[in-house]
Amino acid sequence: MTYHIALDSGGSKTESVLFSSDGCVLAKDRRAGANPMDIGLETAYGRYIGAVDALLAHLPEGEKISSLFGCVAGCDPFPQIREGIRERIGGAPTVLGSDTLSILSAMIGKEDGVCLISGTGSACQYRRDGEIVNRIGGYGYLLDTGGSGYVLGRSAIMATLRAQDGRGTHGILTRMVEEITGPSIRAHMPVIYEKGRPYIATFAPLVFKARRQGDPEAIRIFEKNTDYYAEALEAMYRFAGKPFKVVCGGSVFQKALEYCDSLKEKAPAGCEIIRLDKPVVYGAALNALWLIGLEAEAGFEENFLKTY
Repeated sequence: MTYHIALDSGGSKTESVLFSSDGCVLAKDRRAGANPMDIGLETAYGRYIGAVDALLAHLPEGEKISSLFGCVAGCDPFPQIREGIRERIGGAPTVLGSDTLSILSAMIGKEDGVCLISGTGSACQYRRDGEIVNRIGGYGYLLDTGGSGYVLGRSAIMATLRAQDGRGTHGILTRMVEEITGPSIRAHMPVIYEKGRPYIATFAPLVFKARRQGDPEAIRIFEKNTDYYAEALEAMYRFAGKPFKVVCGGSVFQKALEYCDSLKEKAPAGCEIIRLDKPVVYGAALNALWLIGLEAEAGFEENFLKTY
């Protein structure tokens, strides 16, 4: 029996598990998001180490960690995070990679495919032979996060600003926003800027709710962002030269079924759209096994999901 740690961290949450090689989860930890690009290196590192330490407290006496795989946002420029975590777990093989790997692994195992992410941020990435070979978008919220919860939420807030200053009209969406912010976005600005990108992303569900009620502005925002993903898939299709499976992951895709379903009509012909319906950390757990040459035993998935 071996013991491993799997991490899943983005802008909104950090989730981690300690599990054994038969798939049984021994301990879980959940805390705030730990993207160092959002909250700084020191704060993010503290959250990662805090999560790891909380799990290590449940490691059976005399045992050690055999591997750790984390799908984490924003850590590529900070190799010291990986090194610090590796040292904390006794030097075991440690990889902090893209959540693309975990999302695809959770749904299609080791098959080649494309991952679309819509959470606080967004990305489109193609995995071939276990490696990310092409990336579209996902350059950070200052440059390109089309389709993300942040962009959807920001669009809803901007539509409300336009309505309040006379450039736009009030509708279902803008009134929903005002129920949260109060009648003046200007007066709510300190809160928006203090809480930043994760807070702005919390307005994204209003777009879907208002769209279901026929709000024209919400419909426009929805279509613009699904067109963004369709464009990315078209570019990826040209790169791959053939159809592929597309796994849609991230909190927005998981909570708004119509967002994923819309891509079935807009995706390149022959591409299969699959919505993630398993925990991302489960895919990270598989990668933790593969990292040291292990394969998931029969019953691994059932054990993991039952004890998770």
